[in-house]
Amino acid sequence: MKKMLFILIAFVFVSFVQAQKVAIKNFRKLELTGKYNYRNVLLSPDGRFLSYVILNNKNYYQYVYDLKKDQTIKLGKPISSSGDFLQFGSVDAQERTGELCWMYEKKYNELYFDFVHVVNMGKENLYTGVIKLNNPDLSGFQGKDIPENKSFMKYPKIEDAGFIQIFYPSFARTIDYLRGRPIFYVAFTVDRRLVFFDHQINGRYKSIFQIRKSDREKSDDFTTKEIYTELVPKFSPDDNYLVFMRDYKENSDILLADRKGRKGRFFSRDNISTVAASSAIETSPEWSPDGTKIAYFSDKGHTQKYSIWIYDLKTGRNTELVSNVNLNDSRNKGPQWVGNSGLLYVANDIQLKDPLMYYHIPTQKAIQLPTGTASNLDISVMPIGNGTYRVAFTSRGSVENKDELIWTKIYVMDLTIEP
Repeated sequence: MKKMLFILIAFVFVSFVQAQKVAIKNFRKLELTGKYNYRNVLLSPDGRFLSYVILNNKNYYQYVYDLKKDQTIKLGKPISSSGDFLQFGSVDAQERTGELCWMYEKKYNELYFDFVHVVNMGKENLYTGVIKLNNPDLSGFQGKDIPENKSFMKYPKIEDAGFIQIFYPSFARTIDYLRGRPIFYVAFTVDRRLVFFDHQINGRYKSIFQIRKSDREKSDDFTTKEIYTELVPKFSPDDNYLVFMRDYKENSDILLADRKGRKGRFFSRDNISTVAASSAIETSPEWSPDGTKIAYFSDKGHTQKYSIWIYDLKTGRNTELVSNVNLNDSRNKGPQWVGNSGLLYVANDIQLKDPLMYYHIPTQKAIQLPTGTASNLDISVMPIGNGTYRVAFTSRGSVENKDELIWTKIYVMDLTIEP
């Protein structure tokens, strides 16, 4: 059976969606040590590095993999020399390392990554690592407790900050900075509102802008207003808009803040409009590369069974594209765009073993990608040039071998879209 899988991979799969041709190349499973639950795959902007999280005995550990050198490192000390999944009584009980986010700085040809580290459910600390692409080497990040590792820059938690979401708006690439002090952006939920910071000044946060209350809005009154949290902020490619979620107890909505033509960097609640709001769950917004559409998941019309929806900024219309889809591991990651006209997702289909699907928006056609994997889970997509997209995804394993479906695996492939 495994031989058949390799034969399938060796050949280039080609499918015609009217005018489009889709081809899979360089398909492989990453040979990782140990049997674990691998989660939250995220490709770097150049497609060379892949971050992922291991869930192990209630702990979350962040890893980075160099796809060119086949080198993997854990951000911090190794889990165990034996690779045993069940490590009861671990000194790292309820440790969490995750929420990694990438940024590429063209001026210095460097990759930056932020991540959060929490020891024994204690205080959240934010760290930054730098990979010099002229001579990339991950060894400096490996093998030590994170607080002791000099390879990381540390930024302590802001007082009274709640939910943390790390992200980089695209305008960060256009702002010059002092060498060694890159501008990174972090969003916190403070008093239920989004507040944005950079942390370039001697490791201290500096507030750069926030979503302000309207002058007409009075102070928060928890006795009369419904409690919510604002999270998952994402800038549009032109930086004029910010899409984010408003999370209530029973459901979540997607909102859009507009700062086009405004002086300064501040948003105002007077300039917030609704992308999708109902009694249903709307979650995980993602901008199209050209910034004209927002893709998101929603269970509108079929509770707890999700569809992919598209919001068009020009028309203000919401359109349901495809139903019965699975969510990604994290709400921070929505439907994955493949250019401006395609989406990659996992279908919720037991008979087909939750296959990986490509949806072509202009023709409204969905095709199954023959990866030979079963129970596919989380997806990350990154363009690498010439109409080719690197795809990383997690899966329980191959369709043929049911014995290996307990643990998740990580697969990588290149998807070529030709007009």
